[in-house]
Amino acid sequence: MRSCSSFCYFCVTAVSLLSVACVQHILTGIQWPHLWHVDPARSNATSTLAPHDPEQPFRFVEDVAVLAWQNVTYRYPRSVFTNLASRGNNDELGVVAGVLSANKVGVYQEKRDWIRSTWAYNRTDVFFLLAGEWETVQQEFHTHGDIMWIAKEESYTQITWKVQTFFSAIHKHIANCRHVLKTDDDSYVNMGEIQRISRAEHRRADYVGLCMHGMGQADNLLEEYPTYASGGGYMLSQSLVACVADAVSKSLAIITEDAFSGVLARACGANCTTEKRIYPWRNENDVFHERKDFLIQHGVYEKEEMMYLHGLTCSGNHSAQETSCGPGSETAKHLTNTTSCGGHRAPACGECPQGHGDLWCHADCQWCEHGATRNSTSTSTRALSEADQCVPVLDTCETRQEKGGQQGNPANRRR
Repeated sequence: MRSCSSFCYFCVTAVSLLSVACVQHILTGIQWPHLWHVDPARSNATSTLAPHDPEQPFRFVEDVAVLAWQNVTYRYPRSVFTNLASRGNNDELGVVAGVLSANKVGVYQEKRDWIRSTWAYNRTDVFFLLAGEWETVQQEFHTHGDIMWIAKEESYTQITWKVQTFFSAIHKHIANCRHVLKTDDDSYVNMGEIQRISRAEHRRADYVGLCMHGMGQADNLLEEYPTYASGGGYMLSQSLVACVADAVSKSLAIITEDAFSGVLARACGANCTTEKRIYPWRNENDVFHERKDFLIQHGVYEKEEMMYLHGLTCSGNHSAQETSCGPGSETAKHLTNTTSCGGHRAPACGECPQGHGDLWCHADCQWCEHGATRNSTSTSTRALSEADQCVPVLDTCETRQEKGGQQGNPANRRR
């Protein structure tokens, strides 16, 4: 009888201690052993869901990321990832970007198309992060080969899962890139300059962004937040991504993805390096910052704004534009039509590329993709034939004189 009582007492004590430990973990976010983890070695971590079809070069590939006590399934364009992973020392892979977007009809798909036609044009290192129903995204997945789909509900509360799954996937499949960039679909990213700083001044930096402190009251889930980079755009080194991919499986997740990345970075011993050319907001006048060597501008809400910023970065003389606006070119005013700016640039009003056969600027801010040329001996516009197929880009373009140097900035007209 005494032994039975002792055994019952032992069981009650053990259960009580375990309950206290679990409550403490939930409240404080301390790390916890892998008690509830599914061993990825025993799970169906990689499987081909459809046979390879030469007319559909992007296979549906299912993978599993282990995140905070659960497996998260994702799909990615395998051939694109494989090509990036095969880049050697002579073709060094710098930055791979993940763009947080949403699997919803209408404006979100339009935003992705704006990005595809501007700063991600002709690039294979930019991927859109979507969740929700697979059936609603699979056609776009096949068509563009730039989508990573995460098998979670498409909602604000799932953003952390989407971002951390992307980090884990890049670490697993493209471990040769130097940095991984996270940004949003309402951001313009100057990829040429991003690639340059990744191999230059921030080559050895682990965590780069506009560093912030604290959190709004509605999202203040922890007693204290470490310094973290604003979610509009930040970079993690490959070594930090490797550590984060491990740490995230042992951490209590929070729904504010940028702050959670900061929590994981601190757990990995990385400090945030401030980059002042990342703009998470517009300036005090609610217009864009006008530096041509800016890195990221967050808060781009309309197509004409995205096109304007593309023209701004591609019309500068900065050497980084060699990557974004044409191999070997020092300025986008001598564009070739090979990379981000070719045939897709909406130039700032009144600034026309000299002698460029595929893009011609009008005084009224029209542009042409086919057959138009500019009279190199005159600054006046010429009459265009019907075959030129010009279309207006900025219908209410303001002149330089009217805005005192702010001409063409569509943010001036938003409100």
